[in-house]
Amino acid sequence: MKALKNPVALATLLVLQACSSQPPQSGAETPTSPPASLDKPETIQPQTFMLRGKVIIGHESQYIMPCGSDKQYWLQLSPQQIQRAIKLGNEPYQTMYGEVIGHLNPPGIDGFSADFDANFVVEQVNFLTTENPNRCSQPQKPTRVFGNEPSWAASFEANALKFQQMGKTTEMLPIQSSQLQPRQRTYRLDDGELRMTENLCSDTMSDSLYGWKATLKHDGNTYQGCG
Repeated sequence: MKALKNPVALATLLVLQACSSQPPQSGAETPTSPPASLDKPETIQPQTFMLRGKVIIGHESQYIMPCGSDKQYWLQLSPQQIQRAIKLGNEPYQTMYGEVIGHLNPPGIDGFSADFDANFVVEQVNFLTTENPNRCSQPQKPTRVFGNEPSWAASFEANALKFQQMGKTTEMLPIQSSQLQPRQRTYRLDDGELRMTENLCSDTMSDSLYGWKATLKHDGNTYQGCG
């Protein structure tokens, strides 16, 4: 079995994953689990979190350089994710900015991934763009959905949806109820709904890829877009 190239680096990754886990809800019973240890691999449980940084994706290499770090993590992507990402670039292995959700694994024992600090298993691509890859200094943007033909956008404000169309007055649409599932979010409105479904979605007006498809039904009209 191949020895780990850098046990200290892997220990750092374990701390990163532990810090990225969601805290239990108030009043919930916290299960007791043994601390993660390199001597006991079974105690290392993958924690899902978002990783931001510069991304390189090509036919033989795909990795991310996380914001504020000099590490490089191999990205374990699906064939569809790789294909869609490659189409964004105007040249091979073009640097992009990316936000990916998943968990860390130790590096592979052979192949391309063996040369990296860790393997990041991508469960969802949240955002990927070739436009200005130097975005690490910018704060993460709040949830927003939008589309073209016609041009529209919607964002969340308190218990309402702020709906905007080009050349029209901004509307505040009260959210009556919501149903949030891991792969789908539905927000009920007075006269329709906003439904967000986890799926790769391309913006036709920019070289960007988003992790959600959005369908907004309002005032007898249906608007399609990304989020």
